[in-house]
Amino acid sequence: MAASNPYMALKIHQLKTLKLVNCIESNAIPTVVFSSLKNLEELEVSSTNVEVIFGIMEADMKGYTLRLKKMTLDNLPNLIQVWDKDREGILSFQNLQEVLVANCEKLKTVFPTELAKRIVKLEKLEIRHCEVLQEIVEEANAITEEPTEFSFPHLTSLN
Repeated sequence: MAASNPYMALKIHQLKTLKLVNCIESNAIPTVVFSSLKNLEELEVSSTNVEVIFGIMEADMKGYTLRLKKMTLDNLPNLIQVWDKDREGILSFQNLQEVLVANCEKLKTVFPTELAKRIVKLEKLEIRHCEVLQEIVEEANAITEEPTEFSFPHLTSLN
């Protein structure tokens, strides 16, 4: 297994649940494995020092959709961003229904604006013990962008 990409030796095309604990990478899910995770429905990242969950490095991934339904992020003291560089709306998480974020000391926002507009099935959002969290959805740049309206039409639980 190559040290630069520990996922390469795995056959993960049919993977539906992924739990990452004690990762040594700065990105939990690097761009190179996105196509292999097309069937992923549940992701749990915990007790690790990752700075970014989804490390998006390639603009040619625009419009890429993951089937992810549930995402749990817990005890990630160095997490700065969930979605790195998705300002252009590169990824779609249209099936995401449940998000739990807990004990992420450095996280300031959960969703980039462009991504939040495409999370239409979100039913449950729980955020606990994230001391510096400022916004659930990142505010658009008021100088360069006009205000963006969005909603989570199926949200039934917000804690």
